Amino acid sequence: MKRKLNFKVTASESDQRIDKFLVIKLENDFSRTDIKKFIDQGSVCLNDQEVKAHQKVKENNSIEIVVWDQSKQTDVPAVEIPINIIHEDDFIFVVNKCAGMVVHPAAGHYDDTLVNALLFHTSSLSDVNGLTRPGIVHRLDKDTSGLIVVAKDNKTHRFLANQFKDHEVKKMYMAIVSGSVEYDEGIIDEPISRSPHDRKKMKISYVDSREARTRYRVLSRSKDASVLEVFPQTGRTHQIRVHMAHLGHPILGDKQYGKNQSKYPIKRQALHAKKLSFTHPQTNKFVEFMAEVPADMQSIIERID
Repeated sequence: MKRKLNFKVTASESDQRIDKFLVIKLENDFSRTDIKKFIDQGSVCLNDQEVKAHQKVKENNSIEIVVWDQSKQTDVPAVEIPINIIHEDDFIFVVNKCAGMVVHPAAGHYDDTLVNALLFHTSSLSDVNGLTRPGIVHRLDKDTSGLIVVAKDNKTHRFLANQFKDHEVKKMYMAIVSGSVEYDEGIIDEPISRSPHDRKKMKISYVDSREARTRYRVLSRSKDASVLEVFPQTGRTHQIRVHMAHLGHPILGDKQYGKNQSKYPIKRQALHAKKLSFTHPQTNKFVEFMAEVPADMQSIIERID
């Protein structure tokens, strides 16, 4: 359904670009990309005239913007799938995702994802990332378990997304890797790009790549495997898996970047997002959440210890 929004420019708002004016006015409902699209398609009028994004507004100018209500209903079905919600308030969920669950619908996974489960639980989810990824601010690989924060509204989503972008979110993973890692602590600082030969894989590369930095600490080791705390300082796709493989110690069970390990069999990569810390969108206080290591990894850790 179409609706019209009307604004009158005040003296304090005068002399700023109209796109910036609208970003402030509509920050709870629309992204910068949405507003640019509205202007480009002629849905924004200044004193009854279509505008360009760079035009400046003046005191007492009248602005009208025609938008289509964005329905919260999606083609993604709500499905009653058990999920472990460890925290919920009016702004966020924090979910302990199980290994084997895809975060959002994609080819081959339309009704068995975390998003399907969230839609069964609530109708209050952000739509910044589109109607097939409601609430999803960041992701974990299918076979990585652990903590994900989910946004209930668009303002919260953008607040959290900016923290991820600025590397202000603190993450700690538990990982079991093959072989005995030599040093007790280390930093892997190697850029990552997508493989030109297999678009599903990432690789260390110095061409068309992005910086990637991972810190690790060894908790215990044997001849065949080591238990690590891992602190990714950037958030590249498959970052920990690629970096540990580059170090010569791929994650146990990682069929994409490592080899099957017969001594410590596990049906998925032994990687768990154990700790997640960020600034809460309402209180502005730094909050921290923890998720215990799942049984399949814990049994291996105890054998190594």
